[in-house]
Amino acid sequence: MFLGTQVSIGDAHTGMGLIRGVTSQAPLVRGQVRIIEGTWPQAGEVMVGSLTAAKLGFDPETLKVGEYLTIEKRRWRIAGRFSAAGTALDSEIWCRLEDFQQALKRQDLSLVAIMLGANVPHVEIDLFCKSRTALELQAIGEVAYYDSLQRHYGPVRALAWLVVVLVASSGVFAGMNMMYGAVAGRVRELAALQAIGYRRIAIALSLLQENTLLATAASLIASAVALVFLNGMAVRFTMGAFTLRLDSFGLLIGALTGLTLGICGAIPPALKALHAPVAQSLKAI
Repeated sequence: MFLGTQVSIGDAHTGMGLIRGVTSQAPLVRGQVRIIEGTWPQAGEVMVGSLTAAKLGFDPETLKVGEYLTIEKRRWRIAGRFSAAGTALDSEIWCRLEDFQQALKRQDLSLVAIMLGANVPHVEIDLFCKSRTALELQAIGEVAYYDSLQRHYGPVRALAWLVVVLVASSGVFAGMNMMYGAVAGRVRELAALQAIGYRRIAIALSLLQENTLLATAASLIASAVALVFLNGMAVRFTMGAFTLRLDSFGLLIGALTGLTLGICGAIPPALKALHAPVAQSLKAI
């Protein structure tokens, strides 16, 4: 049984939590779950995930083993903490199924998780559920379930990419504006270089090299800031919480993106600076 409901600690802390009533066989089905502190919950007790505090918006210190939560107007003692290898289970609160049914005054089940053996096809479970029309059962694989959620959050993902494009575009325009200002102040210098024999293509390449060095330095600084302040940060969303993990591939993509934006932002001002006649540029203030 699974429920999203209000969870509170005293009168000062209240948040929307994800509560799951489980049996003692749950670890056999959820093999990624590991108890990292305390014990399995007994009567009147709960076990919290490693990201439950992030989901609720609480300080992690308020969910220590031995503290009490209020769920459905009933106090529950925190008996332990568990980790689920970064899955959605990390943001849940687990308690004994029979205790949860008593608190809700309900006997129905919203979800039964089973692990199939190597020789048991999914179609047999599907046929069993379809044959029990009175029970309104539906069999769906875990991967298929999360795929359906991913499709549901498709518009949110598209919106996130739109924000990324807008932020990247603003970075390009900011870089172009900075380069335009830098080039405008060096018009006479660039014209003098052309007058003494430097080719325009060589001067344009030197400007690109300058901006490449600046973009590289900025990308490295941004990567360092992300590692210090964002890596490991817990982020809340409607279905729970997740942890941001920055690996070497992600940092490489970020650095290359910053470098590409820096180079693209330098090309237009570099070309414009070299189109003006040399004599006119030498007279520029």
